[in-house]
Amino acid sequence: MSRVAAACAAFAAVAAGTAPAAAQDDDTGDTVVIEGRVWFDRNANGKRDEGEPPLANGRAIRVSDVATRLDIGVFGTDAEGRYRAVVPDVPVMVYNHNADVFEPTTRYPSQPVVGGGTFDFGLRGADVPVLCWVEDDDPTDSAGTTPPGGCPVRIAGGPFEVDLAVGRQPVNGTYFFHDLPAGRYTITAGTLFEHGLALVRPTHENDVDWATYTREIEIDHSLSGPWVEVAYDEARGDMSYALRLEPGRDRYEVGDEFEAVVSVTNEGTVPERATFVIGEPHDKVETLSVSANATTDAPGGNAYVLKDRLLPGATAEVRVKARITAPFSRVDVSGRAVNELRDADFGNNVVGVQVLVGGGTSTTSTTPTTSTTTTAPTTTGSPAVPVAGDGGDLADTGAAPFPLFALGGLLLGGGALALVAARRRRRA
Repeated sequence: MSRVAAACAAFAAVAAGTAPAAAQDDDTGDTVVIEGRVWFDRNANGKRDEGEPPLANGRAIRVSDVATRLDIGVFGTDAEGRYRAVVPDVPVMVYNHNADVFEPTTRYPSQPVVGGGTFDFGLRGADVPVLCWVEDDDPTDSAGTTPPGGCPVRIAGGPFEVDLAVGRQPVNGTYFFHDLPAGRYTITAGTLFEHGLALVRPTHENDVDWATYTREIEIDHSLSGPWVEVAYDEARGDMSYALRLEPGRDRYEVGDEFEAVVSVTNEGTVPERATFVIGEPHDKVETLSVSANATTDAPGGNAYVLKDRLLPGATAEVRVKARITAPFSRVDVSGRAVNELRDADFGNNVVGVQVLVGGGTSTTSTTPTTSTTTTAPTTTGSPAVPVAGDGGDLADTGAAPFPLFALGGLLLGGGALALVAARRRRRA
């Protein structure tokens, strides 16, 4: 059974329900029956061949009264692709109710129908090929290896709002989405970070974007659409951090407000989301706002997560605005050892600044006491890559104190011929 057909069930319920109840139930001498089957005619020969699936729980026909030109109703299919319409015994027109999004391979009646009848409708949808593999070190192998667990790709959208996984069995190394109606769809590739794998950098329009793991495609009314390439490779994660306070002062007082500005730089090989913890002063400040490019991992939490993946070499600034409620002597930031990937160099994950709040003789500075962070460009040539904002927009999070977390525990616990040719071109 076609997975697209099964996904149309909700629509079919609405469509079938538009027919008057009396026309469905009153099978008397004043009514006639129009019935038949709707199926995917994949070879477009007008006959139902073995292996061609029905359009299950989908749209079937629209029936209108010839005399009044008013619709009598629209009727849907069951799980076997069969439909049955009980309609008044008057001349009617019967229309294929799928011709707007599928290619009909059989003709529907061009003349008024009198006395009921049987009409089968063949449809042809689009097939979207998906090349999906893991790169290997063999230059003679153009196919690569199969991703762990198979190809983790889904498609969603279209006129019936489908949400489908790609076929589990590849054909000559290529996976397929079958029998899709015309429309706009989103392809989403699954993450394989737990295997140390990530999407490779896009090199042409058929690739899924390596930052968002998505790609938009359009299937037009000729039912032609592009193929999709999803290639994974070994990846290295490495986030580095820097910290400064604004405004920078030699001394702060209880009640003062300041911003902890955390610069996060991706020194790894692939886009990744970063998570960091502001430890001290946790329960001695009241959080007022967090810049729009980040969020806390829990309401009132002191662990912060970048909303978008950061490109290799790019830097994002996260601004956390707070009000001082009690004296403290340091502000400490630590990146988690495991973001989406395990961090390859934890030595550049911990930074801090000394501060003086209230009395004391400390020689205060807002210069980080530990930092090996390098500044990298924030721009990229890839149009689909999300680059973190400059932190200018502050999203109000309410007044919630940093909770008292065990910082060390958080750090350790987080955590076809053309298609073949295209693949060879990438691997060249």
